[in-house]
Amino acid sequence: MDPLFLERENGLFGRLLRVVANRRSPWRPRRLVTEFNEVAEWNEEFSVAAARAAGVATLNLAEVEEMQRQWRQSLRDHTYPRADVAAWAVINELPGVPVVTIKVVAVATRRARSQVTKAILQLEGAGVLTPLSKGSRSRTWEATGLLTLLDSLQI
Repeated sequence: MDPLFLERENGLFGRLLRVVANRRSPWRPRRLVTEFNEVAEWNEEFSVAAARAAGVATLNLAEVEEMQRQWRQSLRDHTYPRADVAAWAVINELPGVPVVTIKVVAVATRRARSQVTKAILQLEGAGVLTPLSKGSRSRTWEATGLLTLLDSLQI
């Protein structure tokens, strides 16, 4: 779309406002109708693409939610934590942040670093998180299987 469309006075928007307001337009009506049709065609293309993307996103969301359900079950099987434990909050945040550090998870879940550290260790033990780095500093974990799932999803 032409960036001039967005200009209030000289763009198509301004010309349409002049026609609607019954002002004299320096543009021939045929040119105005042609430009309006181009915008309508672009709008239709955008609407179809947005509807398709929403449908695909709904299907993909179901697969991610299924993975979260499996992670929750793995955590229950490994160690059945209380309902308010930070590990549940970490699982909720993993689809948005598939590679995490303690600091990232603490910010995302709004939990204390000590709670997050314990939660990450529980999730690592349950197989939900896979360590990517070794050592005690700058530890990084990956949500097991999530990057592979995201890579395979329809776009």
